[in-house]
Parts: sequence; structure tokens; C-alpha cells
Amino acid sequence: MGQCRTGFIPAITAALLATRVLAGPLDDAERASARADFATELKLALPLAKAGDPVAQEMIGELYDTGIGVKRNYGTALNWYRRSAAQGNAAAERRLGFKYYYGNGVARNPASAVSHFHVAAEHDDPIAEAWLGTAYQIGDGVPQDDQLSDFWRRKAAEHGDPLAAFSLLQIWMYDPGPHPPKDYERADVRSRKAAADGAAYAQYILGVRYRDGLHMATDRAEAQIWMRKAAEQGYGPAQYELGRLVGDKAEAASWYLRAAANSQSLALGSLLRMCRRAEAIGAVCEQAETLNRASGPGPGNRGLQRVGG
Repeated sequence: MGQCRTGFIPAITAALLATRVLAGPLDDAERASARADFATELKLALPLAKAGDPVAQEMIGELYDTGIGVKRNYGTALNWYRRSAAQGNAAAERRLGFKYYYGNGVARNPASAVSHFHVAAEHDDPIAEAWLGTAYQIGDGVPQDDQLSDFWRRKAAEHGDPLAAFSLLQIWMYDPGPHPPKDYERADVRSRKAAADGAAYAQYILGVRYRDGLHMATDRAEAQIWMRKAAEQGYGPAQYELGRLVGDKAEAASWYLRAAANSQSLALGSLLRMCRRAEAIGAVCEQAETLNRASGPGPGNRGLQRVGG
């Protein structure tokens, strides 16, 4: 288990409370991100980041990390993530874990990645918890341990991770291995059983796998079946992806709206673009504009759909 920093929790509280006076401009930066207006996001968030807001620092780090709205610069991204994490931002700590896991801007070091994930997970960051589940499953950066893998996966689910499925999907999507066939087989069996038992995140996994042909034949019809099962349970990422999968514009707009109400910022951006192109009209667009005006900062959810590209 990761080592807990002395005084870490009070540091989190003090840093975050001290910066809430900047919430108005930060709200605007978040809304710009939801609209995919990354130039405006950079313009609004950069002064806040320089003034010491940890959420804005993470936002700027992500922009440089992904190369969205700015020229990609891993070193600059690392600098902003570290400044944010030093103030107790668990999401920035988790992003540092990603950097060490994939070796972007630093030498790849799974053990260091796990250390950062542990710090974030100790403060209930569900994505970090999900990644720890994968690390312990495949023994990358830590000794392989099925019990700890299940423990961290359960924690991620309990804390409402909208991408808890990512901890399983990363084996197929990124494959930093090589991994023996049993790793794929074990993940496949577990995800299928969970999906059959009604777990929305596992149904979402199968939907993505069928959609993208991840170690199986591509089947968009089957993808829709599993994505719909998860979406009908209120699983936000599945609602967004179902909107992308269905062919009917009205149905797509309906699912985007439900996903947007479920804090899926990319769904809100997609729906607003449909409305502006007159591909969706009426009440659904009015509700989308209401959500856009009312949307506030959501550091726990922000940018999750961009993880992995």
C-alpha cells in the first residue's frame, strides 16, 4: 500500500478552500472545456493556475499533456501536475501516475506510477483505485495479487467511477505487456460474468469491446445491445457512447441529454453542436442550454473521457 503523507488531508482542505474565491472564472473555463473550446479554456485557466488554483493547474497540465489547444509538451504538463498535486489535488496525483506508467515525458516506471496511484486512491480517487486493480491483477509495478486487485476494483465501483471499466479495458486498449493469454482470458471471463449479472460498468466494457473489436470481431449491433443495457441503468459513459452508436438523430440527442445530465461533459458538447446545426431542436436543446449555463466545475469528473486519447 502507498505511504500516506503527514498532514496531507489538511493540506487538501486548505488549498482547495483557499482557491474557491476563483470559482467564477474557473466555472467559465470548465464550460469552455465542455464546449470543446480549448483556446478559451487555456485563456481563462492559465491566470488561475499561475495564481495557485490546483484545479486550474491540473486543467493546464491536461491541455499540454494531450496537445489540445496548445502544442503538446510533456515537460510543461508534468510541471503543472506536480504543482497541483503538491496542493493535494488527487486527480493531478493520478495523472502523474499515468505519466510514469506510460513513460510520457519521464522514463517509464510502473512502481512510481503505482506509488502515485496509491496517494490518489487513499483519498478516494476512483480512477486511481481502478488502475491499482489492474496493476495488482497483472503484477505491473507491484507483485501480482488477485485479492488486492479485487479490493481496489470494488473500491472504484463504490466510489462511482464513471470509467471503472477502464481498469479492465486497458489490457486490450494499451497492452503495455506483453501479457500471457491467461490475463486476457481472466479479464474476459470476469467482465462477461459481471455483465450477465447486471453490472452496468461491465456491460459498458462489452459494448466498447464489440464496438472496437478488442480481441473479438467487431459487431456494432451487439455493441448497441450491451451499451443500451448499461445506459438504461443510468451509466453516464454508456449513455454518451450509445448516443454515438445509434443512427437516429432524435434518439442520439435524447441519450446525449441524459448523459449530459449525468455529468458527461463531452455529451453536452455533442448535443450543443447538434442543436447549433439544427440536427436537434425544441425542448432537448433548451434543456441542453440550461445544463450548459448551470454547469459548474467538476474536478472529479473532468476530462475522463479524454483518458487514453
